[in-house]
Amino acid sequence: MKRIQNLKFRIENLKGFTLIELLIVIAVVGLFSTLGVAAFIQYNHSQALGSATSTVVNMLTTARSRAQSQVKPQNPQLPDCFDDPANNNFKPMQGYEVHICGVSGDSPAGAGQCINAAYNAAHQQYLELAIKCNNAVDVLTDATQKMPGDISFMQSAQNSQDSANMSYSFFFPVLTGVVQSKGPNGIGDIFLQGYSLVRKITITNAGVISIQ
Repeated sequence: MKRIQNLKFRIENLKGFTLIELLIVIAVVGLFSTLGVAAFIQYNHSQALGSATSTVVNMLTTARSRAQSQVKPQNPQLPDCFDDPANNNFKPMQGYEVHICGVSGDSPAGAGQCINAAYNAAHQQYLELAIKCNNAVDVLTDATQKMPGDISFMQSAQNSQDSANMSYSFFFPVLTGVVQSKGPNGIGDIFLQGYSLVRKITITNAGVISIQ
């Protein structure tokens, strides 16, 4: 009987949480949840921009390596580079180009460049890989890469030096490994932006590619 009374006494004297304590706990849990969601969203945005940056770098690397190894596809759909041995008609390959298309006002101009009609009509930005032979350019349409909707190429940089280096067309001549772009001293910069983040890709005239 005494044990039962002692147990009853302990139960009656147990104290629960007050309303204020409960509100504080809920607020703290809510704060950490909000911070966690925000960090997760920021991580996803950074990953998306990083993936788009890798797409650009991969295409530049592909153009450079194909030019250095003189890879020349024999495809009738590439008339400016297709050799015709039967008629002793051989077209020397000069190199590969990468075009950044859909950037208002400064996309590469000329025959055979930025030819994707669907992307052009939708005002979408994309990358083209092209081969240059006999002073003419053929675009490898199967290598075209569309940029994600929330990622875009910048049209101007934050300072005049970066703006002067910005380029939307890169030419990789055969064997030499050098790069031709419009920036001073042959340096070309590409700026990608999205989700309030910016990535800078620099290509030197020696073909070195770096990301900042």
